[in-house]
Amino acid sequence: LPPVQASKKYVEFMGGADAALKKARAAYKKGEYRWVAQVVNHVVFADPNNKAAKELQADVLEQLGYQAESGPWRNFYLTGAEELRRGAPKKGIDRAYILDMLAQTPIDRFLEAMAGSLDGPAAEGKNLKINLVFTDLGESYVLWIENAVLHHRKAPPAPDANATLTLTKPIFLRMMTGTAGVKNALLNADLKTSGSRIDLLRFFALLDKAPGTFPIVTP
Repeated sequence: LPPVQASKKYVEFMGGADAALKKARAAYKKGEYRWVAQVVNHVVFADPNNKAAKELQADVLEQLGYQAESGPWRNFYLTGAEELRRGAPKKGIDRAYILDMLAQTPIDRFLEAMAGSLDGPAAEGKNLKINLVFTDLGESYVLWIENAVLHHRKAPPAPDANATLTLTKPIFLRMMTGTAGVKNALLNADLKTSGSRIDLLRFFALLDKAPGTFPIVTP
C-alpha cells in the first residue's frame, strides 16, 4: 500500500495511536530510538495532526542525530526533527548561489533534468522541435517533444525545427536557475532566435519548475 494508507493500517493493528505512542514512549526510555522512529513514523503518516506523535518523533530523531557519526545522516535526522516541530521549509536553496558549480556541469545533464520536468499531461498531443546552439561551446543540440516525452540529442541544428535558440552557456544557466525569466531571456538582445518565438515560449511553458522544497518525514 502507499505510505499513508499503509500507516493507517499499521496503527489500527497496533491498537490505535494512543496505544502505539504509549509503547513507543516505553521503548524510548530504553534507548530503542531506531525502533521508536519506525513505529511513530506510522502514527505521523496516519495522522499528521497528531501533535504528541510529532513531538515524540522529533525527540527520537534528535537523539539519533546526536549519536550519528556521519555528518549527512546527522543533518537528515536534525532536519527531520525541525520539520516535525516547525513544518517543512517554505523556500528552497537559491540556485543562483551555485552558478559557479553549475558552470562545470555538462549541457546533457541540464537537458536530462528538463526532460524530467516536462508537464506530461500538458504536452499531450504537442509536437515541438527546438534547436539549441551554444556559440561559446561550439555545440548544438536538438530537442523535441513526442508522445508527451522530451528527447534530446547532440547534433547539428535540424532544418525542420520550429525554432532555433542561439546563446551562450552562462545565459542558458541563468534561464535554468531562474535568475533570468524564460520570457525575458528569449526577448533579450543578447540572444538570437530564428523561427517561431511563440513556439519557443510554448516549448518552455511546458517545463515545470521544481519547487525546491519537500517534506522528508511527514506526508
